[in-house]
Amino acid sequence: MEALALSQAIGFHYVISLSLLIIIIANLVILFIDDFHKVHKYMWYLTPMLFGILAITLISGFSIFAMMQFRINFMIFLMIIASIAVIVFEIIRIKKLRIIRKKPSLIKSYIKQSRIFYAIYLFAILIFFIG
Repeated sequence: MEALALSQAIGFHYVISLSLLIIIIANLVILFIDDFHKVHKYMWYLTPMLFGILAITLISGFSIFAMMQFRINFMIFLMIIASIAVIVFEIIRIKKLRIIRKKPSLIKSYIKQSRIFYAIYLFAILIFFIG
């Protein structure tokens, strides 16, 4: 019975992670639009969804971690580090967006940095799905 509950929790975590993957791919595609105002408009809608799905993923991951009696392995450690990194880099990206509103000359560097961040997120999530 416990094994069934654990497998269902992992399945839920997997589905939520897939939706996180979709949001990250959407953000990465949006960053290739040439008009900054359209990029900002779409990101305005997707960023709260990213934080919400990430929070659900963290909560489900923590419950799975508790079901496993807090035994940690390398993959769990990497997932925790990647989740914290995504939150930190998103906060940095949002703070830089405030600076960009005051200095429009920095738009290209902001877009380039955001593309790099989202490419790293995509790479990390794909590693977790493969591993």
